[in-house]
Amino acid sequence: MKLPTRDEAMQEFLEQHVLNGWLDDVPIIEHNCAEHEQQLIDTWLSALEQSCNEASLLQAKGEKGPVRYVYISLLRTSLLDYQALYRIDCHDQRWFLDETDSTAHWDAGWVFDPLFQRMQKLKEQRQSYGRRITVMDVEKIMQLEAIKYHTLTLHVLQALLPHWLEHPTWRALNKTSDCSIYAGEFHDECELLYQESVELS
Repeated sequence: MKLPTRDEAMQEFLEQHVLNGWLDDVPIIEHNCAEHEQQLIDTWLSALEQSCNEASLLQAKGEKGPVRYVYISLLRTSLLDYQALYRIDCHDQRWFLDETDSTAHWDAGWVFDPLFQRMQKLKEQRQSYGRRITVMDVEKIMQLEAIKYHTLTLHVLQALLPHWLEHPTWRALNKTSDCSIYAGEFHDECELLYQESVELS
């Protein structure tokens, strides 16, 4: 009996164990976020507050200008440790050239945990394919699948945004009148979540 090639094995593996798996995770994610809603809000606000407070301290020292960009970025390297860390940075008008560090981290585990559990199962399921599918292949699959969970996280962040915009730390922050909040990947593509549209008093 002829064994399938590596490409054939990978195609079969993807079709049977990967491609539609994320659809089953959506209701789990919705349940996780609903069940832990207050904790989700609290951790989100705490991380943003930490970043903004550090920016304020740097501004008081004259080392950072008014905040022009708040950037929330997925740290893909954290996924390899089965964590979904987002880095929050407050930048002045220099954006990525602003080297003053006002950084905090937020854990999006409520969204990504079902992905991590699926990937653990994939490591077991791949064994029936012998050496044709490796642990490294599963890690590559996780990085590709993570895009879907990152998109779901952006929807969660959009829903949480009103809690932040009313927060005293945000309202008191020295920022430009067109300050923007972006989310994406670290120093990579990003999506505009919010932009100030009124004059600050």
